[in-house]
Amino acid sequence: MDTTNQLCPVCASDAYHFGNGLCLSSCPYGFMEDSKYHLCFFDVEALTQPKLQLSYLNQNCSSDEYTVAGSGVCNQCDHSCQTCLGGSAANCTSCSIGLYLNDGQCLACDPNGMIMGSSGECNEICGDGLNFGLNQCDDGNTRSGDGCSSTCRLEANWDCSGGSPTQADVCTYFALDIVGLRVTENNNLIVEFNQPAYILGQLSAPDDFEIRIFRHDGTQVTNFASDFNVVREMP
Repeated sequence: MDTTNQLCPVCASDAYHFGNGLCLSSCPYGFMEDSKYHLCFFDVEALTQPKLQLSYLNQNCSSDEYTVAGSGVCNQCDHSCQTCLGGSAANCTSCSIGLYLNDGQCLACDPNGMIMGSSGECNEICGDGLNFGLNQCDDGNTRSGDGCSSTCRLEANWDCSGGSPTQADVCTYFALDIVGLRVTENNNLIVEFNQPAYILGQLSAPDDFEIRIFRHDGTQVTNFASDFNVVREMP
């Protein structure tokens, strides 16, 4: 005899067969009970509503439970999770008081780099050179203009990486690069950059820029001369 109700070929008269040998005293939310054959089947009328099936089935689960798609059965989240998408400790979507979410895991607030908020939430200290993942970056100071702002937000045209609970981020500025070069039918040369470019002062050739033109055979055009004019400056 199977005492787990999970390997039953036939269910008792007061139970309903849910599939995969599972007998239930009542069908899960989203399923209807067939009193003649004692089976659980989808509530077709409800499923025609503009809702995702998984969300529909989850409505009968408590906040600390989840369902496996197609099963309709509520399962308990890992004890470390407040809410979750699966049963492991790496499937958390929110955490209880005194814990913070990092890559799907609920971790304890770190006393060296965090302070407890008024509601019990973990707040990461900005500018201490430790990055727990709650701030976008932490380069060890609260100055703006160096890639990581005074509120530990990533600044435009910068990349900050390498930070961890034991070391600060290192921020690198993206240099201005040419990503496109084309000639119009009026022989205007259009130069495109990887980010908005601003012209500071008056540019002059050949002190500030140099243009070289090569033929298809690889030889260079030596009798080329032109003036530099701004046809459109990006805002």
